[in-house]
Amino acid sequence: MSSVFGFAIILSSGIAARGNAGILACEFTFTSVSDGLFYVFNGNTGRQGRPPHQVLGIHFRFSGILAIDDRDFAVAFSVRISMAPGRVVPKIGSQYRNKNTRECARNGILRIIPMNIAYLNGVHTPLEKACVSVLDRGFLFGDGVYEVIPVYGGKGFLLDRHLTRLENSLAATRIENPHTRAQWEALIDGVIRRNGGGNQGIYLQVTRGSAPRLHAFPKDISPTVLISSQPLAIPLDTTPAKVITRSDIRWERCDIKSTSLIGNVLLRQESTDAGCLETILVRDGQVKEGAASNVFIVRGGRVMTPPATPALLGGVTRKFVIELCATANLPLDETDIPEDMLRDADEVWITGSLMGILPVIEIDGSPVGIGRPGPFLERIYTLFRRYWQDFT
Repeated sequence: MSSVFGFAIILSSGIAARGNAGILACEFTFTSVSDGLFYVFNGNTGRQGRPPHQVLGIHFRFSGILAIDDRDFAVAFSVRISMAPGRVVPKIGSQYRNKNTRECARNGILRIIPMNIAYLNGVHTPLEKACVSVLDRGFLFGDGVYEVIPVYGGKGFLLDRHLTRLENSLAATRIENPHTRAQWEALIDGVIRRNGGGNQGIYLQVTRGSAPRLHAFPKDISPTVLISSQPLAIPLDTTPAKVITRSDIRWERCDIKSTSLIGNVLLRQESTDAGCLETILVRDGQVKEGAASNVFIVRGGRVMTPPATPALLGGVTRKFVIELCATANLPLDETDIPEDMLRDADEVWITGSLMGILPVIEIDGSPVGIGRPGPFLERIYTLFRRYWQDFT
């Protein structure tokens, strides 16, 4: 049984006569994560200036998360009680200043608040409290694999395909798969629910685990599993992108979704430094993919994308777009794309799990086609919207 229970209480009171006002402010935080207990208590006192009337003010605020097995709650609650006419003078933040209270009032607000609850090795915990060993091989070597899964309406989008790719990456790196397909689905669903459902981006990482630092890995080692969440917009953003091109400096097994991403990081940073969104990678004169995306072009009335080889990641969204092209009766070739063909394309798209499909309107400062999204992409967007609406 794993459980998380946490809340924060701020209780302030002020009592004022015709002289000075006294302030008492207390904060109390209690968090229980599995078998660990953490307590924080803070208090302070202060003085306020002369109020015009005698006042008694009580302010109570509550926020937190309660997750016990499959029964989850994430709430915030605030209560203000003011007795006697006049003005409330206690101040913990500007929200308590100069509040008129001509009569006794009680106000309660109950609302869902955003949480960031992660799963780490069997325990659900606030993400900022999640910790791994400094001997974890993911920390020491980048010895791990990962998946990024979009969630819409509380459901993993193309989840089966992401889990298949995860299984393939684990097998390719000889990391033990610690869970069955059904168990992975349940763990992901648990994180989705604990973070309020809706639209999210799920990050799932499996490292080989913790062991003394040696390049060769031990046989008996337990993997480290992390599943976390971030907010996500709907996948229909059509904001045009500007990109740059660079030589591909990465290793030769880019089909493995490895956490060893220093090449991607450096290449993506170059586009950021240039004020662009993405870096398209070229190897031996051929376009491969983006630093964090797959690439499509339209030229001569045909859609083209580089073939799935160890030189690039077989993107889940890439495969989905290929299927959408077939549905739309758009001719498509998985074929080599020379760099000069990229620059001469009528349309260029980049795709990814969280970005969806984005049009590229500029490469290395030169416009793509007519400099705006083209008609082929509009047809794909129409199908994508329809599929997404049916899914949610």
